[in-house]
Amino acid sequence: MADITSQLPSTRQSRGRGPEYWAYFAPVFVLSVPLAAMRAARAVVTSEAAPRQGVLRDAWSRAHEVTATICSV
Repeated sequence: MADITSQLPSTRQSRGRGPEYWAYFAPVFVLSVPLAAMRAARAVVTSEAAPRQGVLRDAWSRAHEVTATICSV
């Protein structure tokens, strides 16, 4: 029996992130950097595990999460 699911046309086109996304991302990222630094400092002071990915990477990923939430509404 043939597998026809692999031959279905794609129903959703992949769009790149547009200027509106980056307009929201920029201020969210700027606000995320000091917050990520405070989280890392708190982890060092309280002997918790610090973010392994680093402060900027943590801020970048959290800014993407927040911006995606904003743009999905």
